[in-house]
Amino acid sequence: QARNFLLVGVPAQGCHPAFLALYPDFPKDSHNCLAPQNEIARAHAEQLLALVNDLGDLHPDATYTFLDLYATNVYVMDHAQDLGK
Repeated sequence: QARNFLLVGVPAQGCHPAFLALYPDFPKDSHNCLAPQNEIARAHAEQLLALVNDLGDLHPDATYTFLDLYATNVYVMDHAQDLGK
């Protein structure tokens, strides 16, 4: 019986080169990525985290871990100068 679960979110989709090429006129965010796509990815991460927390409450004998790729992407973009040294 499985008791350990890893749930993985989606990265900042609005920064994907294919989306940037397909939708050059969409509004951009502070990272010069597509704002609408990144808002969807951010909302997805928020809702998936809530689900992971609910699952933990429902099944305390299991371990649920959420890997937030959206937050990871944003962190790397925000700290690119420091991380690139």
